Amino acid sequence: MKKIAFIALFLSLSFAHAYGANWYVDRDAAGANNGTSWANAWTSLSNVSWGSNGVKAGDTLYISGGSTSKTYTSRLIVNASGTASSRITIRVGQDAGHNGEVIMDFSSLGESMDGGAIECNSRSYITIDGSVGSSRRLTIKNVRNSGNNTAAKAVSAASGSYITVQYVNIDNCSNGFRSSYGTGFIVAYCNLTNIRGDSGIGFVQSEGTWDANQIHHNHIGLLANSSTKYGPDGLQIGHGVSIYDNTFRVDMTSQATSGQHCDFIQSVGDYVKVYNNEFVNIGDSGFDSDASYFNFDPANIYIYNNVFRIETAIDPYPEFIRFYSCSSSLTNVKIFNNLFVDNPNFESIRITCSSGCTGSGNEIKNNIWYNSSLASWNPAWRIIGDNLGRSFDIDYNIYHGGAYVNYLGSAQSASSWIASHEPHSSTAQPSFISYGAYRNDNDFHLTDTDTAATDKGVDLSDYFTIDKNDDTRPLGPAWDIGPFEGKGMKRPQNLRLVR
Repeated sequence: MKKIAFIALFLSLSFAHAYGANWYVDRDAAGANNGTSWANAWTSLSNVSWGSNGVKAGDTLYISGGSTSKTYTSRLIVNASGTASSRITIRVGQDAGHNGEVIMDFSSLGESMDGGAIECNSRSYITIDGSVGSSRRLTIKNVRNSGNNTAAKAVSAASGSYITVQYVNIDNCSNGFRSSYGTGFIVAYCNLTNIRGDSGIGFVQSEGTWDANQIHHNHIGLLANSSTKYGPDGLQIGHGVSIYDNTFRVDMTSQATSGQHCDFIQSVGDYVKVYNNEFVNIGDSGFDSDASYFNFDPANIYIYNNVFRIETAIDPYPEFIRFYSCSSSLTNVKIFNNLFVDNPNFESIRITCSSGCTGSGNEIKNNIWYNSSLASWNPAWRIIGDNLGRSFDIDYNIYHGGAYVNYLGSAQSASSWIASHEPHSSTAQPSFISYGAYRNDNDFHLTDTDTAATDKGVDLSDYFTIDKNDDTRPLGPAWDIGPFEGKGMKRPQNLRLVR
């Protein structure tokens, strides 16, 4: 009997350890305030205990949102790490009476916040989850510092790794999520609005190869000052980042913003994927790879199935994709199945490197230009650098409406270029379900009667097999040109599971 009792006790302890303990924060709890239950919850985020006497690897910290909402004004400093098999999870309360919106509001600090509303600096294996069902019920707002673009952050993870932030609203903050020198970062299903500082999401000098870090299913809304046209970047990333199923948008404001050009994605890394996104309005560029900062020889960058479009002009010189300052090589850059629309007065793609820069494995295929790059000095693409230019394989594109290209300093009409260099490309007009210049309700799926783009693309299944809706390519006998495969199912994008 003693042996059986010992085994039962061992199993119960093992079970408890595997699932971890639950801890609680409720602003209005009136009990012992030791965090062990809703009745005895800690009453402030700053009172949470960590480590052996509190939240540790495998544990979950619940924060009460009351029946509808509760506001907290103190920071949450995470002072413990999880492990690969036992993460620390920070969640909105899931029980009735506690599953309302948790609001972390720092408006009382004005423009002088320093640090993160939630800090996971030098920590690892932390999940911050604002979901209740499929709703976002964690909001972090008014984290601002007008004197230092990078000082104030909704979530900070400097020198951390394996940090996941999901289902969080971030509003009127200098920075949304900011990390540095780590890997395993995920930001997913978040709504970032009115970002005015350095960046919405910063995986600064992130590490890893394909898919090591992920940014997906987010709305990233930036503000640019209406006088200066300056404002934050959407993303700042290093190595090993996959960016998919996001919407990027910049709008004008009279409020103060940071004094830099708005790039939706500012990349200084290798092993980067950018796919199935929508980029609305362009502050300075949609995707910017500037090799002068950190990575002098960019390699392995895939940009596909994206829609780049303009509703309202923000910057007078908007570029959808830009590579420049490469010192010696540009390798395996793939620009596939994108739509570049409503940018008639400036160039869509600029790839300019030093004269000695070489390249290999670079391709531009299956893309559509529509009401874009209609002047000889503002081409659909500009490639400068003799050796680099010869490394590009360009074909199966549509340049509609009188677009131009610029190859090694020589501008020419797309029709002339096609006749001599792109045997499978055309200037034909794709038939979209609906289109009006600069409208926000365009539907860029191809109609059933389209003959310009339908089945006219090249098979790129060595790199991907889906369209922007996550439908399988091809729908017909061959790949379609552009981000959508035929009329498609026109359904909402599939949700991907968060690690």
